[in-house]
Amino acid sequence: MRYDTDVSGWTLSVADDGVGVTPATVQARSGLGASIVEALARQLDAEVIRPNVTRGFRTNIVHATRAA
Repeated sequence: MRYDTDVSGWTLSVADDGVGVTPATVQARSGLGASIVEALARQLDAEVIRPNVTRGFRTNIVHATRAA
């Protein structure tokens, strides 16, 4: 787990180094855990990004700071 912040916003990343999943599997995620992450991101006005990684799995919740 990692949390990064800067002037453009913040990112919460959760990753592991397991066997991973295929890009098609990532797109089809509809389980309870994925639903909870999506609901949390909506409440935080953030976006869920699941980048392709060579090993394991990573999910990023990204919130961009809005200009005033």
